[in-house]
Amino acid sequence: MRKIIVFIAIFGLSGCTFNLFSSPPPVYVVFFPDHSTDLTGDGKKIVDDVASTAKMSGTKMIEIAGPETKVAPGYDPSFAQARIHTVEATLVADGIDAKRLVHTSLTTGDLNVKADPSGAQRVELRLIDQPANGSPAT
Repeated sequence: MRKIIVFIAIFGLSGCTFNLFSSPPPVYVVFFPDHSTDLTGDGKKIVDDVASTAKMSGTKMIEIAGPETKVAPGYDPSFAQARIHTVEATLVADGIDAKRLVHTSLTTGDLNVKADPSGAQRVELRLIDQPANGSPAT
Protein backbone atom coordinates (compact mmCIF):
# COMPACT_ATOMS: atom_id res chain seq x y z
CA MET A 1 0.00 0.00 0.00
CA ARG A 2 2.83 2.40 0.84
CA LYS A 3 4.46 1.72 -2.51
CA ILE A 4 1.26 2.65 -4.30
CA ILE A 5 0.96 5.93 -2.33
CA VAL A 6 4.60 6.79 -3.06
CA PHE A 7 4.14 5.93 -6.74
CA ILE A 8 1.02 8.10 -6.98
CA ALA A 9 2.78 10.98 -5.20
CA ILE A 10 5.79 10.79 -7.52
CA PHE A 11 3.57 10.44 -10.57
CA GLY A 12 1.52 13.45 -9.45
CA LEU A 13 4.63 15.58 -8.92
CA SER A 14 6.10 14.59 -12.27
CA GLY A 15 3.69 16.96 -13.99
CA CYS A 16 4.82 19.90 -11.85
CA THR A 17 7.56 22.09 -13.16
CA PHE A 18 10.19 23.13 -10.70
CA ASN A 19 12.87 25.64 -11.50
CA LEU A 20 15.34 24.06 -9.11
CA PHE A 21 17.99 23.84 -11.78
CA SER A 22 17.42 27.12 -13.57
CA SER A 23 19.86 29.91 -12.90
CA PRO A 24 19.33 33.64 -12.91
CA PRO A 25 19.98 35.46 -16.17
CA PRO A 26 23.64 36.14 -16.94
CA VAL A 27 24.99 39.52 -15.92
CA TYR A 28 26.91 41.57 -18.45
CA VAL A 29 29.10 44.08 -16.61
CA VAL A 30 30.34 47.27 -18.25
CA PHE A 31 33.17 48.98 -16.36
CA PHE A 32 33.95 52.65 -16.79
CA PRO A 33 37.26 54.41 -16.25
CA ASP A 34 37.49 56.36 -12.99
CA HIS A 35 35.75 59.75 -13.24
CA SER A 36 34.48 59.05 -16.77
CA THR A 37 31.18 58.38 -18.51
CA ASP A 38 32.83 57.20 -21.74
CA LEU A 39 32.58 53.56 -22.79
CA THR A 40 35.89 51.81 -23.29
CA GLY A 41 36.37 49.58 -26.33
CA ASP A 42 35.61 46.52 -24.19
CA GLY A 43 32.54 48.23 -22.70
CA LYS A 44 31.21 49.10 -26.16
CA LYS A 45 31.67 45.50 -27.29
CA ILE A 46 29.76 44.20 -24.25
CA VAL A 47 26.85 46.60 -24.90
CA ASP A 48 26.84 45.70 -28.60
CA ASP A 49 26.79 41.98 -27.72
CA VAL A 50 23.84 42.47 -25.35
CA ALA A 51 21.97 44.40 -28.07
CA SER A 52 22.64 41.62 -30.58
CA THR A 53 21.46 38.94 -28.15
CA ALA A 54 18.36 40.98 -27.30
CA LYS A 55 17.49 41.34 -30.98
CA MET A 56 17.62 37.56 -31.38
CA SER A 57 15.42 36.97 -28.31
CA GLY A 58 12.69 39.29 -29.55
CA THR A 59 10.66 39.50 -26.34
CA LYS A 60 13.31 39.89 -23.65
CA MET A 61 13.71 43.20 -21.86
CA ILE A 62 17.12 44.63 -20.99
CA GLU A 63 17.54 45.51 -17.35
CA ILE A 64 20.07 48.28 -16.80
CA ALA A 65 21.42 48.45 -13.25
CA GLY A 66 23.88 50.89 -11.79
CA PRO A 67 24.86 51.97 -8.32
CA GLU A 68 22.34 54.14 -6.54
CA THR A 69 22.72 57.87 -6.76
CA LYS A 70 22.92 58.13 -2.97
CA VAL A 71 26.18 59.13 -1.35
CA ALA A 72 27.90 56.35 0.60
CA PRO A 73 31.27 56.33 2.38
CA GLY A 74 33.98 56.38 -0.30
CA TYR A 75 31.45 56.52 -3.13
CA ASP A 76 30.76 59.53 -5.34
CA PRO A 77 27.44 58.97 -7.13
CA SER A 78 27.78 61.89 -9.54
CA PHE A 79 28.65 59.60 -12.48
CA ALA A 80 26.05 56.87 -11.89
CA GLN A 81 23.13 58.30 -13.86
CA ALA A 82 25.33 59.54 -16.71
CA ARG A 83 26.90 56.09 -17.10
CA ILE A 84 23.48 54.45 -17.22
CA HIS A 85 22.41 57.00 -19.84
CA THR A 86 25.54 56.25 -21.91
CA VAL A 87 24.74 52.52 -21.93
CA GLU A 88 21.07 53.20 -22.68
CA ALA A 89 21.94 55.53 -25.58
CA THR A 90 24.34 52.94 -27.01
CA LEU A 91 21.66 50.24 -26.87
CA VAL A 92 19.17 52.51 -28.65
CA ALA A 93 21.82 53.39 -31.26
CA ASP A 94 22.30 49.62 -31.73
CA GLY A 95 18.61 49.33 -32.68
CA ILE A 96 17.00 48.41 -29.35
CA ASP A 97 13.62 50.06 -28.75
CA ALA A 98 13.72 52.18 -25.59
CA LYS A 99 10.49 50.44 -24.50
CA ARG A 100 12.54 47.27 -23.96
CA LEU A 101 14.81 48.95 -21.37
CA VAL A 102 14.12 48.91 -17.65
CA HIS A 103 16.15 50.51 -14.86
CA THR A 104 17.02 49.19 -11.44
CA SER A 105 19.54 50.21 -8.80
CA LEU A 106 22.36 48.34 -7.16
CA THR A 107 22.50 49.14 -3.46
CA THR A 108 25.47 51.17 -2.33
CA GLY A 109 25.37 49.33 0.99
CA ASP A 110 27.04 46.35 -0.70
CA LEU A 111 29.81 48.43 -2.26
CA ASN A 112 33.22 48.33 -0.64
CA VAL A 113 34.98 50.91 -2.75
CA LYS A 114 38.13 50.79 -0.63
CA ALA A 115 38.61 47.08 -1.34
CA ASP A 116 37.24 47.22 -4.91
CA PRO A 117 36.92 50.71 -6.38
CA SER A 118 35.65 49.30 -9.69
CA GLY A 119 32.40 48.28 -7.98
CA ALA A 120 31.11 51.83 -8.19
CA GLN A 121 32.29 52.26 -11.78
CA ARG A 122 30.02 49.73 -13.43
CA VAL A 123 26.68 49.27 -15.10
CA GLU A 124 25.14 45.80 -15.19
CA LEU A 125 22.93 44.47 -17.98
CA ARG A 126 20.60 41.47 -17.87
CA LEU A 127 18.19 40.04 -20.40
CA ILE A 128 14.97 39.44 -18.48
CA ASP A 129 11.36 38.56 -19.09
CA GLN A 130 8.80 41.38 -19.02
CA PRO A 131 8.76 42.76 -15.45
CA ALA A 132 5.58 42.17 -13.46
CA ASN A 133 4.71 45.86 -13.39
CA GLY A 134 5.59 46.25 -17.09
CA SER A 135 7.33 49.55 -16.48
CA PRO A 136 9.92 50.54 -19.08
CA ALA A 137 12.98 52.64 -18.36
CA THR A 138 12.43 56.33 -17.93
